[in-house]
Parts: sequence; structure tokens; C-alpha cells
Amino acid sequence: MREIEQYDEPRRQRAARINKINPAPGQFDWSWMDEALDHLMNKVGCIPIIDLMHYGTPLWMENAFINHAYVERNGEYAYAFAERYRDLVRYYTPLNEPMVNALFCGRLGQWPPHLEGDDGYVKVMMPVCRGVALTEQALRAANPDAVIVQVEAVEYHHSPAPDLAEHVEMEQAPYHCAGRTR
Repeated sequence: MREIEQYDEPRRQRAARINKINPAPGQFDWSWMDEALDHLMNKVGCIPIIDLMHYGTPLWMENAFINHAYVERNGEYAYAFAERYRDLVRYYTPLNEPMVNALFCGRLGQWPPHLEGDDGYVKVMMPVCRGVALTEQALRAANPDAVIVQVEAVEYHHSPAPDLAEHVEMEQAPYHCAGRTR
């Protein structure tokens, strides 16, 4: 948390460490988050933007985003979090970089559930979208003043050098959803 102290901006995105907070289905341990919020707000003096889920899902959730209970469990977690910290936290990111999660979990197969290709991407992206929507509803049900801050990575690869065209296309390919032959 010390790295945050060097910036002047009063708002800071901070990942809620879901594996510490939600170690098992329906179980919540708020001790780490209580300490983190105390430090951020009272010692550093910043307004937190809580990233409820940074990358991936809790370790106990088999098959990650494609788990049948992901959407409901994520909504339950978001509601419990917003209810507990209603007087402290107003800004929330439901899921950090949803498209990056779908890319690495569903298209590239590098993160659980290790699916690949366009079919895998869609299988992950659909529950990710439903999860974000339900998380927003749960946050607002627990705290009507909640502000949703969506965060997404945006990439574009380009080179004026013709000899790099094939490499640039390879780098850009994971971000194309239509018209790809790969």
C-alpha cells in the first residue's frame, strides 16, 4: 500500500483481494480489507475505487467464470461488500478489464478455465458480462449511491514498416472478434 502514498490524486483504484475476503462459498473475512481501507482513507487520505475482482475468480470456484454459480456468487459477494462498506466506499469497478479476462481465460487458454479460440472466448465472455451486470445491480441494491467505474484495456498495434505487417496482424488478432481466419 505504500506505493499509493507517492501520488497526489485523491482517488485510487485498489483491488479487493477476493481470495482473502471470500475464502469459501458464502464466507467472508473482512479483516484484510478493513486494514487496507483504514490505511488508504485515514493514513494516505485517498478516496478508494474498489476493484471487486481484479483478474480471475476465487480459488475455490472450479472452472472460474464458466462455473454455473459464478454470476450469483459474484453478486452475493458484491452485495456483502457494499453493505459492509456503505459508509466508506462509493466507487466500484465490478471486474477489472472484462475483455482481458475473457481473452486470457477463454481465447488464449492461459488462465482458468484454460479455454481457447473464439468458442472459448464467447463461453467466458457471456458469464463475465452477466456477472458485471448483476454486480452493478447488487452494489446499487446495497448502496444506491454507488458509482460504477468500468476499467478496460484498449490496445491497437500498428507499424508503418511493411516487413512488420505479419507480426502486427498476429499481435492484433486476439482483439478481432469478426472476420478472422485464425
